Amino acid sequence: MPGTHVLLSIPRYGIMQSHPATIISTPTSHGGDLVFILRSHAGFTRRIWKAACADAASRDDVERKGAEKTASRSRTPHIALIDGPYGTPHTDFACFDTLFLVAGGSGITYTLALLLDLAGRRAGHG
Repeated sequence: MPGTHVLLSIPRYGIMQSHPATIISTPTSHGGDLVFILRSHAGFTRRIWKAACADAASRDDVERKGAEKTASRSRTPHIALIDGPYGTPHTDFACFDTLFLVAGGSGITYTLALLLDLAGRRAGHG
């Protein structure tokens, strides 16, 4: 459920390390993939960020050279351990006529997940 969080561990980027990650996907969004939002700081999350940037850059290079689209869309697989989800179920905010969301700091991940879910449902994507 959007706004809940898990403890995410990817051994390739930090053995015995986990980091909270907010879920932004719903069962019907993102092609059925489980999608998280994290903020890059130092250490574990920085290594994940750099790997994602390098993976995206290599896909862009393949696309620019005119290789097959299927090759440019491949992703590097990683083993991930997920503990959760955590967080209490909340009211379905779509039941309100008006909604004003305010967030600051790390609270933006929860609020952004709710906003994306509501916008997607409003547009008919989830």
